[in-house]
Formats: sequence, C-alpha cells, structure tokens
Amino acid sequence: MNPHRILGLALVWIAGAVLLSCGGSKTPGNDGDDTGTRLPWGNNTGDEDVATPEQSDTGVTPPPEEDVVTPPDDDVAPPPEEDAVTPPDDDVVTPPEDTKPPENPDCVDKDGDGYGPNCFLGADCDDDNKFFTVYCPPCESQSIQGCKCTSEGTSEICYEGDPGTVGFGDCQLGLRYCQGGFWTGCTGQVVPAPEECDGKDNDCDGVADEGFANALTDPSGEVTVLQYAINPDHCGACNVACQASGPVTGVECRADGLGGRCAVTECQPGFYVAEERFCLPMPVSNLCLPCSSDEECKGPNDQCLTYSEGQRCGRDCGLGSIYSQGTQGDPTFCTGIAGEQGCCPDGY
Repeated sequence: MNPHRILGLALVWIAGAVLLSCGGSKTPGNDGDDTGTRLPWGNNTGDEDVATPEQSDTGVTPPPEEDVVTPPDDDVAPPPEEDAVTPPDDDVVTPPEDTKPPENPDCVDKDGDGYGPNCFLGADCDDDNKFFTVYCPPCESQSIQGCKCTSEGTSEICYEGDPGTVGFGDCQLGLRYCQGGFWTGCTGQVVPAPEECDGKDNDCDGVADEGFANALTDPSGEVTVLQYAINPDHCGACNVACQASGPVTGVECRADGLGGRCAVTECQPGFYVAEERFCLPMPVSNLCLPCSSDEECKGPNDQCLTYSEGQRCGRDCGLGSIYSQGTQGDPTFCTGIAGEQGCCPDGY
C-alpha cells in the first residue's frame, strides 16, 4: 500500500476520534437539523453516535426551554387607564360670590364702619367715630353712649328714662364710664317698664298694679289697700282667674269688701244663676206644691203662699223673673195673671 495513502487514512481516523470524544451536537440556531457530524466511514445516519439537545455527555437532562420563567421588566403592573377616577364637573365646589358691597376706590371711610363719602352704604355723619353712621346725637350738650370723651376712667350719672320717674317703684339712676375715648352705656339704671300684675310699680308712676286693682286710699291719699276686683284674670289677687265651666257661661270679677270675687252672670238654658255663685237647674214641678217655708219652693224668689186651702209654692212671675223668660205652654212659664197655670197670684 502506498505509504502516503496510509498516512492520509490515519489522519482522517484521528480527526474522527477527536470529534467523537468531544460529542456531536446541533449547531445553535440549526432548526431541527439533527444529522450530527458525518464521518467518512461506516453508517452515516448520525443516530447512534451524535448527542442531541435532550442528552448530554454528563447524563443529566436539562429542563426544557419553555419551563424557564422570565420575570417581567417591572415588578408592579400599572393600573389600566380606565381605573383612574376623574371627578365630575359638578363635584367641584365653587366658592360663593362675595356678598360684601363692591369695592369703590373712591370710598373714603376713615373709621371703618362702611360709611363715608362715595361709599356704597352712604355718607357718614362722623367719619372719625365708628359708633355713629347716619345719625349723630348731640354729644356737645350731653354724654351719650358712643360719644367721645377725654377723661379716661371717669364716670357720670346717667338715666335714660323720664326724669320724673326716678325714685318711684324700682326706677333708679345709673353710671356711664369713659373707656377707650368713648362713653359706655348707662349701667345699673332701671327705667320704667309696662305694668304687670305683681304687686310692684313697674311703670314707676307711684301706683302699683293699676289696671289690675283698685288703689284704696286713706284720708291723706296714701294707698292702703289694692282691691283686685277689675280684671277677671286677676280677681282677688294676681293670677287668680275667673273661669266659666259646666253650665256657667258668663263670669266677671266684682268687689267684695276690700277684695274681689268671681261672680256668675250667665248659665246655659235650663239653669239659673243662684246667689251669683252657681248655676242650678230650673225647677219645673214646684208650682203649687204644699209648703211650710220659702226654702221648700227651691226656685229663685219663690215663696210659700197661704191660700184658703193651705200653703202652696208660688213663683215669681214679675218682669225679669226666670219664669217670665219662657214661652206660653212651657211648664216653667207664667204671666202673673191670676189663675194662670193653676195657682199664680198677681205679682207672682
């Protein structure tokens, strides 16, 4: 055999052995070409001697590529755009319009009370005094609350009621002080008030409870007793009211000695006033009943009359009698004519 041919075959064999020791594999990027490395001899199918991606020469099968989890670029996924809440237009609170008078650059208001030349509220009677606006009292002639003063801490006697009422009832003087350059209000004064039924002279005119009681005086004119006999809401004393109830339909307050009492003046139909205190049922069957005294006849001004056959109850049939208020045929009615209704003598 030719020595050169033998050398060539030896080199080829050595090269194949080297390739087998390193292991055949797919070329990265070779999509499914598993033919392996072809040798110049033998069965060149590549199935027996070529290592595949699923098998390595170490005997350990690596996990498939699809089992490897690749994390996303960002750990927190941003919310979708539709989750963002945009407040509607009507949820926006619009501050109210300024209700203050419109600013006028030409307004001159030195005392800050809103009044002055060219001001919205109008002119100021004294633009150096915040207590007065459209009217300024005569501070030159008297000390009035809000007027200017110069002697800080001093006081003056004051009274804002009728001077003639001082000293009557509870009416009394007060004091006004100079503070911060202005006179204060009159503190401590008591001025006349509307009269009330309380035993006091509220209006400071020298008489207590006028309109509610009669002032009874002694020969010198001094009031000695208040007789509460004028007002049915204060009869006999303050806040003691005369009230109509039941068959009583009319009441009034009347004098009773030094005091007053509630008197019954009217009753419901079928009742009569008894002693100005009660309403009693009208008697309907007392006429001509036997009797021995007026009290047994029971009706107002009824009398026990003596007849030839004995004593009988007779009614008062005079003008204004309770029996003269009915109509003909009423068992309580009589005219005063003799013989009417069985026994009703003249005048009864």
